[in-house]
Amino acid sequence: MSEQELLEALLRVDEALAHGTGDHYRQVLTDDAVVALPGMGLLDREACAAALDASDATGWDSIEMHDARFIPLADGAVAIAYRFHGTRGDFRYAALMTSTYVQREGEWKLALHQQTPLEP
Repeated sequence: MSEQELLEALLRVDEALAHGTGDHYRQVLTDDAVVALPGMGLLDREACAAALDASDATGWDSIEMHDARFIPLADGAVAIAYRFHGTRGDFRYAALMTSTYVQREGEWKLALHQQTPLEP
C-alpha cells in the first residue's frame, strides 16, 4: 500500500470514529491508547469510550477533513495530521488533529490522538 493509500485509509478510520460510538472506539484504539481532548484532558481507551457512551452526542452531523499530512515514524507506526471541521446541530468545531497509528496483529490501531482547537 502506498503512503497516499494508507493516508486515505487512516483518514477513513478517523472519519468513522467521528461518527462512531464508544464500542467503535474500543475496537479501534490500542489497549494503552491516549486521547488528548480539550476540556477533558488525557483519556485512556475506556475513559474515551465511556465518555461517548454517557454522552447525548451520537457523533458529528457532518465533518470535513482538509490539508491531510502523512508522517512515517517507523516500521508499523505512522501519524496523520489534518484540519477538522465538524457540526452537531448548531455547534461548530474546528481543530488541528493528529492521530498516531501502530500495526498490531496486522491491523492499524489508534495509539494516540490529539486535538488543538482553532479559533472560531
